[in-house]
Amino acid sequence: MFVRPKPSEPRLSTSEEKAMSHDLTFVAPERRGEVRRRIAAVESFIATPGRRAAEAVAIRLGLSVAQFYNLVRAWQAKRQPEAMMGRHASRDMRPRIDRSVLDLIEEVIVADQRAAAVDAIDRVGSLARDRGIALPDPSTVARYVRRKRPSLLTDEQRSGFDLIVDHTVVDLPVDFGDGRARRPLVTIVIDVGTEAPVALTISTATPGPATTAAAVLDALRGGTRHAHGRDTKPRVGIVAMSQIEAASVIDLLKDAYIEADLIMTGAHSGGLFAESLLGREPAGLLLKQRFVWHDGNRRLATTPAGIAPLTPADALALIRGRLLGRQSTTVFGMLDNIGRCRLTTGLAEIAQAG
Repeated sequence: MFVRPKPSEPRLSTSEEKAMSHDLTFVAPERRGEVRRRIAAVESFIATPGRRAAEAVAIRLGLSVAQFYNLVRAWQAKRQPEAMMGRHASRDMRPRIDRSVLDLIEEVIVADQRAAAVDAIDRVGSLARDRGIALPDPSTVARYVRRKRPSLLTDEQRSGFDLIVDHTVVDLPVDFGDGRARRPLVTIVIDVGTEAPVALTISTATPGPATTAAAVLDALRGGTRHAHGRDTKPRVGIVAMSQIEAASVIDLLKDAYIEADLIMTGAHSGGLFAESLLGREPAGLLLKQRFVWHDGNRRLATTPAGIAPLTPADALALIRGRLLGRQSTTVFGMLDNIGRCRLTTGLAEIAQAG
């Protein structure tokens, strides 16, 4: 919500006020100041158009007149702030790949859309050898497979649980209060039935009781109440490397008549559920799941000169805005009011203790 300046502060123009109020969820943090400036300039021009006005505004923005008119058209067409970053902001600089390799990748993916990315990559390599097709370097093949693969859980990942709590790391610079920019841990709750992320929280920590409890609490608070028709207890799976990371949350869920268990994983295998469902770069966010159980220097992030890292609140809003839709889970709908209150209180206590 836009907050009007105090009487002692300089008043913003109407176009500047509008620019400050737009949703910048899909604008890179380091580009937001420039995008706001462009929106304000375009809005001002629309109010008082003309060639001379266009030339003056273009000079102020460091653009040619043609580039400025392109911005005006983009803004009038959709009024999306991300369109104001300019065409070079999203230009694809990936290496080209031969058509025969693209066809092979598509063939493998169509044959089994739920195959894990790593399995699809292996299958592409095997078929290429059999057919004498020369492949580019492995990283290029992997990138194209992950781009083409549908956002789906594998059959193995879908079996056995109604909710999955997974962890990944997002490549965003966030200052958690120590003056250093760090990539945040994102603990994300996935509804298996709808194959959708339904809750998430961020932290500077590695996975533990507090991060898991906070994410489950977010799913509980946003979930559907009093859902009926379930014949069996809901089951929650929590990705972890050891019992201590989730034992208290599991015990609390079991006390609420919800089956819960660990999904044990290795040090470099966190975030596989999130990657299967979201891909490596969902909505422009780069996931770095290999950093899940590493904090300290390996989580340090860099920021462009003159750009401050995000606050935790701004980072959480950005990540939620890009990764969460309007889906909610029905898994906790079987709880009555007393059971919901007890579970909410218990999860909050664990989350706050961390």
